[in-house]
Amino acid sequence: MTATVSVTISSGTIIGTAGETVDTFNGIPYADAPIGNLRFRPPVKLSRHLGTFDATGKPLSCPQGPVVTLTGLSNFTDALSAGGIVNDPSGEDEASTSARKESRPALASPCYSGSLAAAFSPAAPGVTTLPSSLRLACFIFIFVAVNYRVAAWGFMPGKEILAEGSGNTGLLDQRMGLEWVADNIWAFGGDPGKVTIWGQSSGSISVFEQLVLFNGDASYNGKPLFRGTIMNSGSATPTDPLDSDKAQAIYDAVATSAGCLGNNSLLCLRILDNNAFAVAADSVSDRISYSSLALSYLARPDAGRQDFHDADEGQITKLVNTYSSESRDGSPHHTGIRFESYLGKKRIAAILGDIVFNLVRRISLQTFASVTPTLPTWSYFSSYKYDPVMGQIGTYHGSDIRVLFNDSNDKYPKISGRTYYINFLHNLDPNNGSNVDVFRPQWKYGKQLLHCNANSNGLLVENIAAQATLF
Repeated sequence: MTATVSVTISSGTIIGTAGETVDTFNGIPYADAPIGNLRFRPPVKLSRHLGTFDATGKPLSCPQGPVVTLTGLSNFTDALSAGGIVNDPSGEDEASTSARKESRPALASPCYSGSLAAAFSPAAPGVTTLPSSLRLACFIFIFVAVNYRVAAWGFMPGKEILAEGSGNTGLLDQRMGLEWVADNIWAFGGDPGKVTIWGQSSGSISVFEQLVLFNGDASYNGKPLFRGTIMNSGSATPTDPLDSDKAQAIYDAVATSAGCLGNNSLLCLRILDNNAFAVAADSVSDRISYSSLALSYLARPDAGRQDFHDADEGQITKLVNTYSSESRDGSPHHTGIRFESYLGKKRIAAILGDIVFNLVRRISLQTFASVTPTLPTWSYFSSYKYDPVMGQIGTYHGSDIRVLFNDSNDKYPKISGRTYYINFLHNLDPNNGSNVDVFRPQWKYGKQLLHCNANSNGLLVENIAAQATLF
């Protein structure tokens, strides 16, 4: 029989799975199910008492967008939930010992990858990194994964959505999940004042959005919801407003596909059967279509300043001309003329990669340094999969997850990367802790990046997307 562990919070008694070194609690609801009249709307804090809640099973996911099978979507609807993974080296019941009063940091992951279209809260980073935290530095922390709505369920655009105040509800789900952490993490042995949020790809973009949401106000009950952020491959992302022509065209296409025409289209979409709505939501372009990163469902601004909004052909031409037309200068970089499957492909890939990742990362760091000069920031650039002999594609987007969170290897990049992460989680400084081989200066001091390689680290002066940044 599987050993269990219990924790009591305001909404009930939560029964989790007790492991040798890690206790796990899956699928704890933090909001009412966003179904029926709550579809598209901002989340509503859980209104029912859970009683004794079994958190030992496999948690449900929110409905998924394009690329993910539609089979069994009806099982995904009641899924605004959080899961906790608690490191317990004593092997005792975390809820019945003094350990729960210790000041343990929490790594909250309300922001996972999947282009804001298809994904669910990941357990792997917590499961694999918690034991490593003890082994590397005798540090303990709590990992919390938060489910939130994606694709059309969480990021439906359009003037109808804007008028109702229901834009970007996926981000609001994330925020409510963080509020749940603030209210309840103490019961699991955590400190609500020591929360770091982490995300990868669109999850990393979401972390940035949490920094700027509500004009930068990330407080709850007069206290900050988090004290640090870790962003893996993603930051500010250029998008059109919620009621822009493109955004409205997406809404209209979904409504037309669903047969929801006329003045009551939003109500029609709201009461549509979930499977039927999923088909309509998937009728627009997705991340593997010809439109590539011009995604249909993104976090979109609902007010404020828009830089380069409706840029004209001349502006676009000037931006494109900051990039070399030589295929050997394109992406994947350092691969010569390989992967140039059609003329200009590698140039386009370089532009897209910069617009979504490299260029905006640099601009974000410059903005932080200018607007909040006292805010410490560090940045890194990875080349650990670069192999000129084998001629492979190199260190691609998302490869850091396999390197950092795959517990089947003890190679240098994993040990080094986890060390910096764990140090930052506990001390808000990647250099402050154990096993640091290269001191990482803050980015604003000389604009240096930690250069992560297969067998060693070094420092690299920032020169990525230099001409595009100046533009």
